[in-house]
Amino acid sequence: MIDEKKFLLDILDEAGYTVMLRRFYMVNHRPERTKVEYISPNSGIIGSKANVILEGLRLPEDFIHPEDRQKLAESSIQARMTGEKVKNTIRMIADDTKLITVEFTSVFVEGDENEQLFEYIIKERPEPQTQTIPEILESEAAEPQDVDSFLSENKVLTIAQTITFFENLYSTFVTLDGKNLVRPVGPETYLGIFYDMFERPMYKELYGRILASFETSQTPFVSEMDDNMEGSYVSAAPIYMNGELVATWLICSYEKETSAKIGRISQNQWNIAKCISEYLDGIYANDGRTTRLSEIEKKLEAELSQKKVITTTLDEMRTDIDSAISNMMKDAGELLSIDSVAYYVADPGDAEAFILKDYWDVNSDEPDEFIMNEIWGIKKYVEKTSDERGLDGYIIDHESLTNQVRVEVFQGRARALLLYPVSMGSTIMGWLAFVNRKEERVWTEQEIGFTKELTRITARGLRKTIGEDSIKKTNQMLLETYNHVRACIFIKEDKTGTVLFSNDTLNKLLGYDFVGKDSRRLIQDLHDKFEDVKGMRKSGLDTGNVTHWRRYINAFDGIYDITQLKMNWDGNVPASCVILRIARD
Repeated sequence: MIDEKKFLLDILDEAGYTVMLRRFYMVNHRPERTKVEYISPNSGIIGSKANVILEGLRLPEDFIHPEDRQKLAESSIQARMTGEKVKNTIRMIADDTKLITVEFTSVFVEGDENEQLFEYIIKERPEPQTQTIPEILESEAAEPQDVDSFLSENKVLTIAQTITFFENLYSTFVTLDGKNLVRPVGPETYLGIFYDMFERPMYKELYGRILASFETSQTPFVSEMDDNMEGSYVSAAPIYMNGELVATWLICSYEKETSAKIGRISQNQWNIAKCISEYLDGIYANDGRTTRLSEIEKKLEAELSQKKVITTTLDEMRTDIDSAISNMMKDAGELLSIDSVAYYVADPGDAEAFILKDYWDVNSDEPDEFIMNEIWGIKKYVEKTSDERGLDGYIIDHESLTNQVRVEVFQGRARALLLYPVSMGSTIMGWLAFVNRKEERVWTEQEIGFTKELTRITARGLRKTIGEDSIKKTNQMLLETYNHVRACIFIKEDKTGTVLFSNDTLNKLLGYDFVGKDSRRLIQDLHDKFEDVKGMRKSGLDTGNVTHWRRYINAFDGIYDITQLKMNWDGNVPASCVILRIARD
């Protein structure tokens, strides 16, 4: 019997078509939010993946060239107004940074003033453009007749804007008169307001302050915008040619969540603007062009390569978080040209300790003593000193490396280190370390920002594991860790006492697999008989879910300290994790 759905999908795949259904939720005739309800599984033909878009990890706009996004929005409006199919040829940015030209057909399906559903039919052209970023830059080498036209026609400005659309920010380049040199880009939500900004009186006053700041300061201009919108911010950086100011790069945000990113990326914006100035200066003057072109290529390619690692990791996390983090460590290590990346998680047997969970090394499959244990000596040393660079985590490089760390801690086994906490709220759940052994180096702001973002993604993976019906995955991760600790650990169902899991240490001590047995054969539950025993100790942070006590265990002929933690097992089954350690005092 023919599977009709598979048959139709095979036809679409064979013909080179991708189909997407997207619903727009409207407020005051503008889309406030959108949801992709369906995208055919063959979306890889345009350099993306269906699951990434459906999960909301990437927006369809992320794959569209910034200059073509407005064209796509206009075709959707036309399709709704006329009720006819509207075709356009647009460029899409694939995950490998190549430009692919596709035929994009917009079809209005149904809707009203509140909701509108559109169908998009996408087909890659038979002879797609495969220009890389360096090739685009190379193609813009011709010398223009005037500065403004040269800037507006040169694609390096558009390429720089692609960095901001990954952050859901709004970006444009303007002349000294405040007029747009390129098409403003950003998410659909406030794009109309962003366009309108350049026609409002407040903009002239704001732009005057921006230009004045460039004359007196060599730091990024970041300020709130007086537009009666709470949380709106602007960051500005100058573009110079032959030592003279010729344009300004503006990045704006209209929401508190995205405005928090403005301060973080403003220095990167400033640095990229300096690179653009050098590049444009070299092209315009036709002096030292090759060298400057190479520098800007490397910086822009590094930005895009880092974004690729981030988006790939987010994609892989939806199916296998541990594997995604492992691949992320390898990709990041190779991209940063460092020697080792290590991931530590909380030791279930010691609340103050962390144990190595995953590891990547450019030369070895096995971690050495430095990675296993001695890295914590650096952490303890830094905790006693101030972090001069004012960054979260611990940054050790040529600028901050003291002779004491060189001699007493590193001892030649490491020469630069980034060590970040993997946190959930105020609780540290693990650590991520980036280690360079070959030579001392100074971590760039771009590298620090990249590694901090990877740490945030790792924390996001933990949150995803713990939340959204993933308790089973959390248990499995913990169980794998429990099998490598020395303490005896078992998990029992509270109602029956049946053992659901026992680690290798306990099984070896008992001489048999404890799973499926009655836990009361080994030890009675504290609340069965010992609830009123004097001297029972509880954790200072106890909320009723964690209890501690000590007792003699017949099977082991010894006195043990016992910790019992309430938990849920495989869904919502009430259970307890019991940790047994030989009493030391």
